[in-house]
Amino acid sequence: MIEFGVFKNEDALDAEWLPKNLPYRETQHHQIAACIKPLLEGRNGRNCLISGAPGIGKTAAVKLILKELEEHPDVNAPDIAVLYVNCWQKNTTYKIFMELCEQLGYKFVLNKNKEDLFRIIKNLVNKRSAVFAFDEVDKVVECDFLYNIYTDILKKSILLVTNTPQWYDTIDSRIRSRLLPQKIEFKPYNESEIQGILKERIKWAFIEGAWDDKALSKVFEATAKSKDVRIGLHLLREAGLVAEENK
Repeated sequence: MIEFGVFKNEDALDAEWLPKNLPYRETQHHQIAACIKPLLEGRNGRNCLISGAPGIGKTAAVKLILKELEEHPDVNAPDIAVLYVNCWQKNTTYKIFMELCEQLGYKFVLNKNKEDLFRIIKNLVNKRSAVFAFDEVDKVVECDFLYNIYTDILKKSILLVTNTPQWYDTIDSRIRSRLLPQKIEFKPYNESEIQGILKERIKWAFIEGAWDDKALSKVFEATAKSKDVRIGLHLLREAGLVAEENK
């Protein structure tokens, strides 16, 4: 009988929690890193379009790369600004530029238009290099920011993350002809991979012996049916909470 709760680290069941490595996404991790690598050598980076269905590791892979850049910088490499924007939340050029200014440490944005904001971004970023990651980029209502960043930021990599790769074909041809991103596809996890991911999270999140095989198989089955690992993480957490309530 479990006496002191089932969780060891409940945060490990959060969809935003980043593990130390991302199983079954090593190839994509390497491809994204290769796009950024020229920046570490003082050169201009490459751009990439990262696509795939929801809940299969796109955002986690990008955030893991950005975290590695921030936490383990190469002392011999140029200074790199690491910038991440969720375009579902910031879906206009003005909102995106406001967010970038804030991440760059510039707080005096009141009464400034988007041209003023980008001038500030350009002045701050062109003193170094930058990785711009735009998650849920298909939610933007305009793409001016991509044109501005591509043409006026000297050394950068632009990472575009989307559930719908067809979105890229709908943007202005003048932007497409400039960005020319490498396309990185995330395919859905198979059943074995889903089980491997959830088992790894269970090791992080729960005390030993908290789960029995019968209950776990139901979570695996539901997650495989949805093809979304976030569903499995949610089910694991909810089951743990119910177990604690009923103990």
